[in-house]
Amino acid sequence: MNRKVVARLHRLWDLSLRRTVTRPKPSAVRRAIDAAGPRANLLSGRSKAEIGALEVFYTDFTELLYAGGTRKAWLIPILDHQAKYVPGFAVGASANSDLALSAWTAAERTLARLRNSLDGIIVHQDRDPVFTGYAWTGRLLAAGARLSYALRGPRDNPEMESFFGRFKVENRSLILDAGSLEELAAVVGIGSTTTIGCAVTPPSETGRPWPSSRTSTARAEQHNKPGGRVSNFWGSLQRLER
Repeated sequence: MNRKVVARLHRLWDLSLRRTVTRPKPSAVRRAIDAAGPRANLLSGRSKAEIGALEVFYTDFTELLYAGGTRKAWLIPILDHQAKYVPGFAVGASANSDLALSAWTAAERTLARLRNSLDGIIVHQDRDPVFTGYAWTGRLLAAGARLSYALRGPRDNPEMESFFGRFKVENRSLILDAGSLEELAAVVGIGSTTTIGCAVTPPSETGRPWPSSRTSTARAEQHNKPGGRVSNFWGSLQRLER
């Protein structure tokens, strides 16, 4: 049948044409995650009670409705597993790499006072394009962090979901009352629209001691040693990039 006749019939009957959308090829980072499978989640099967302070951090984006619910912003915190300490976070109009890196910059600045090095810390997140992008992964790997990924969505990142739920409930009226992004930033404890340094006072500054760093380090070394149950899957990424 002639193509023009088909097009005329589609217009007459208000039918849409079938279109094929070509998906972009996954990045080397995403291919490495897929190749690693369950090993990409470095916390899977690990006893959460054995994780020491400042060893494991969680992160994700969450949407905040402000100005009476008529405007939308995004919040991204960096959350410590043990003490639920937030060394840095960022809030802005878009959930993008710039906002995520602002949060990480704030966290780095604060953690520099609390740790000798960021080598070996685990940052756990979902497979959002921001967290699998080269800007985010490159920055964290350069700092010595190890990247862990949730493979089942929120079910693999319950600490972050719990934090967001409590934060929104406790601050709901203040968030809704914020009339601008600047006011919203003030509500979440920051002096600008992008980043803060220290959102929560760390236990070491409130008289509550950290757990033994020697014990925590020994646990981490045993867990992450070459050939152990969980290994750094970024070797897969290096092979893919060659």
